[in-house]
Amino acid sequence: MSVSINVEHVVKTYKDNPERPVIPDLSVQIKNGEFFTLLGPSGCGKTTLLRMIAGFNSIEGGTIAFDSLVINDIPAHKRNIGMVFQSYAVFPHLTVRQNVEYGLKIRKIEKSELKQRVDEVLKSVKIEEYQDRLPERLSGGQQQRVALARAIVIHPQVLLMDEPLSNLDAKLRIEMRSAIRDVQKQIGITTVYVTHDQEEALAISDRIAVMKDGVIQQIGSPKEIYARPYNTFVSTFIGHSNLFYGTVRKKSVTSVEFADGYKIKMSNLENSVKDGQKVVISVRPEEFSISKSGLKCKISNSTFLGKYTNYVLSFEDGMCIENQPSIEFSQDLGHSDHIYSSGNDIYLEPNSEKINVFTEDMQRSLIKEVKRFA
Repeated sequence: MSVSINVEHVVKTYKDNPERPVIPDLSVQIKNGEFFTLLGPSGCGKTTLLRMIAGFNSIEGGTIAFDSLVINDIPAHKRNIGMVFQSYAVFPHLTVRQNVEYGLKIRKIEKSELKQRVDEVLKSVKIEEYQDRLPERLSGGQQQRVALARAIVIHPQVLLMDEPLSNLDAKLRIEMRSAIRDVQKQIGITTVYVTHDQEEALAISDRIAVMKDGVIQQIGSPKEIYARPYNTFVSTFIGHSNLFYGTVRKKSVTSVEFADGYKIKMSNLENSVKDGQKVVISVRPEEFSISKSGLKCKISNSTFLGKYTNYVLSFEDGMCIENQPSIEFSQDLGHSDHIYSSGNDIYLEPNSEKINVFTEDMQRSLIKEVKRFA
């Protein structure tokens, strides 16, 4: 029986630096049975939070509850959780079946039930044909399936996964993330998944919490997080976004004006925006289209990637927010018969329905109905 996880005003500090909390004040509600991902750069606090839920890290403030049961003082081995680590952590001297049986034997499950549960889980994670092999004869993906089977065979209330695919190659990562998602939905267990891989998070999650410096920047579905980020950190961390200086104009119609004077009519800005208000305009590479007018730029270089060509662009001084890795445009080759070359001047028209507009300090979206927590 899975549970909801309720994190209320949790604080995490370490004795060697108590004045700088790793997590200063964090609250989140994870729904019963959902696949919830903690996403962020290294050092943002996502693994720390996962380990607090697991019982491996102490809690200096606030509460964590499974449904209504506060678990702060319940030791890790009594929390009824399953844990899958980055390093697999399978026992090298035990066969696949013996690895999966281990947790059930510790719990003194009767032999008939033990066999039934192990048979079921080996089948569900598709490793039954390897059940008599030692881990040294398994691939990385197969070993991670063993770790997953061992975690769920005990029927935990919560499944916790800490960067479980980071040691696998690209093809195996895609295969395993599909397997994890399928198994999770099949058994309906509340799952908290930690990763720094944006594509992985978008592919498998019901909801994503994007973290920075121990603070949740936004919670939402993959589509919400990608299409309508709450601030520029989320916008640039999830995929690529090009950031431009802009100004709101509200003369006859509401629009945003780029630094070169090019304007785009906007129908979805908050009513509170003021004429002349300075803003930051975010345009993803795929939200540009080639036009006879628009934003003038020069192609610095291009990369052919099969289905599309990616161009790195240069604009006039004062157009773009400083210190961005690159300004990019992705050209869908299925809808274009011309590939441009380095040095070409082009005009790009942003899609007004998809671009995002933020406050001048880049901390909040000015698009109607964008939610920080959904």
